[in-house]
This record gives sequence, C-alpha cells and structure tokens, in this order.
Amino acid sequence: MTAARSTVVTVTNSTGQVLGKAWQDLPHGIWTGGIEPAWTIGPGETVSWETESNGILTGTEGRVGYHIGDAGPIAQLHWDNPYDGGNSYDEVCPSGWAMLRGGGAGDNTTVTWLLEAAQWHVTNFRPTTHGFQFPNRWPKDTTDRTIDLGLVRLPIGDASNGLCGGMVYAALDYFMAGRPIPPQTVIPRGEGDPLFDFLVTRLFDSFDIPNLPARLFAIMEPAYPDTDGGVLQPVGLMSGRSAVMIREAWPNIKEWIDAGVPRPICLQTVKSLNPGDLGDNHQVLVWAYHVDGTGVALALYDPNDPGNDSCALWFDAARTDLVVGVGTKPPTLGPIYCFLTTSYTPTAPPPGT
Repeated sequence: MTAARSTVVTVTNSTGQVLGKAWQDLPHGIWTGGIEPAWTIGPGETVSWETESNGILTGTEGRVGYHIGDAGPIAQLHWDNPYDGGNSYDEVCPSGWAMLRGGGAGDNTTVTWLLEAAQWHVTNFRPTTHGFQFPNRWPKDTTDRTIDLGLVRLPIGDASNGLCGGMVYAALDYFMAGRPIPPQTVIPRGEGDPLFDFLVTRLFDSFDIPNLPARLFAIMEPAYPDTDGGVLQPVGLMSGRSAVMIREAWPNIKEWIDAGVPRPICLQTVKSLNPGDLGDNHQVLVWAYHVDGTGVALALYDPNDPGNDSCALWFDAARTDLVVGVGTKPPTLGPIYCFLTTSYTPTAPPPGT
C-alpha cells in the first residue's frame, strides 16, 4: 500500500571528493524499507533513499548532513512533505560549494540535489551581442495604443512605462531563431516601423493578460506577506514574496538556464494599491546563474541598460520564513521586493528587421 506522503531523495556528488555522512535526523515518518542515507557518496556517484509517512494524516520530514572531503565542511539538506500544506526544502551549503535542487512537487515525490563546486552556469546569450543596442526610452507620442488591464489602461510608448517586456521577449525571439539582433543604436521611429510594431506586440504577449497583471497587483499590495507568515500559508493557499522568489521562480529559472535557454522574469519594484503603478514594475532576461553556498546570483539583460553584460541581482535562498533581500547591479535596478517568471512562448521575428 502506498504511503499517504513519501519523498525519494537523490543526491549526486560532483565535488570530486568523498562525501561522508556526519549525521541524520527523521522527525516525521520512517525510512522506507529501513534503508537510511548512504554513509559515503563517492566522486561522481548518485545515491537515493526514501522516507514515508507511517500514521493517519501524517507526513514525512528528514535531514542529513555530509562532510565534503575528510572531516571537511558540512553540507546539509532538509525535506518536509507534510500531510497538509505544500512541500518545502532547504539546504545549508558552505562557501565555495553549491547545492542545486530540482523536483519535489506532489504527495509522493522525488527531490534531487546536485553538490558541486561553485561556478557560473551560462547560456550562449550575451547582452552585448544578443540584446538591443538602443535604450528602453520612448517619447510619449510614439503611439497612442494602450494595454487594457481591466483595472487600468496603461499607455504604450510612454517614457515612464517603456517597452521592457517587449524588448526582452523580442531579444529572446531573435536568439531562439538564430538570427542576429538588429544592430541599430537608435529607437525605432514608431508605428509602421516593423521592429517597433513587433516590440509592441511582444509587450502585449509578455503581460499574458490577465494573468501577469493580476499576480503583480496581488503582490504589490503593501500588506502582502514578505515571508511565509501569511495566514493562508499553512494550508498552501498563499506564498509570501520570499517563497514566490525561492520556491517558484528560482527553480524555474535554473531549469531553463540548465537547458541553455535564457529566462524572462518580472521584477516587482513597487508596493502600491494603485493599479496605475503596475507599469512601474520591470521585465528583464536571466542568461546565467551562479550559486555559492546558499547565495544565488543571476546575470541579466536589462533593456534599460543596453550593451551591459554585468547587470545582475543576487539573494540568499536558504530560508523563506525571513525577508529575502535582493541586491542589484547597478543599484538603480532596485529596489526589488519580489520577482516571478513570465509566460514566454517563442515567436518568429518579422522579416526585414
């Protein structure tokens, strides 16, 4: 009979050193089949174990720590698959090393960890080569088109709002199609220009109306929880801003980058009850990531800063029950209260652009 809740834990050792078990703990559930975590994990080796619930309306939770090398620093991993509410995972990783996690959704699930030396994971995208070389600054009279978000209508081409989502999507479209980005350094002239019209179309696509505006407006609410302290979090109905970034967006970003595909994301840069402030948020493209310990850095293409390969943001992914601060380079990219992925589907750029 299948347990109500079970978690298969798979660990791959890419450190080049032997991992030696320092300790283990199983606060809830049992080791499936009585098989506990391996005492040692050799270089290049992958091992698995499983825990499961063993009572009525119960879940399973466990922890294990491994020395990296002979009596070296300890890397820790933790899984919690409760009967009520969503699954949660975290890790403690010493500096100079990275623990990359995948999977973990569902009642009977598998979560994977890869332990390796800290390093950059990159796609072939570079802002200096594949990003537009003109800035995201548009005169107010570029066009009179608007985006109808239900609660408010946002002007297109307004210098205060820009076409960041369209520029991000279009740059990724050219990259995915294997076509060079248009080399122009001045903004397209406006409606009737094939490139401008394409950017506006892709801006509409990036909003995925009504989904992205509705999600943004919810997390823009000043009273929205920064942490997992929301009253509905215990039953899995609300994730605070920290959980949106670390449990939802970051694993999806990692998955795309590992597949060689840059990932569009939306940055929440304002807290407000005014729907008209939706346009003050910003969209960028992640083209690489770096993990060191529990610190994560994301390399960005920012349409507001053309030709700059050093744009980035960084955060600590260790915990979601605390406010997660997001650092930025340049500092003017912030403040960032939250970020989330957007619904991108490739589109062929128009001919002649």
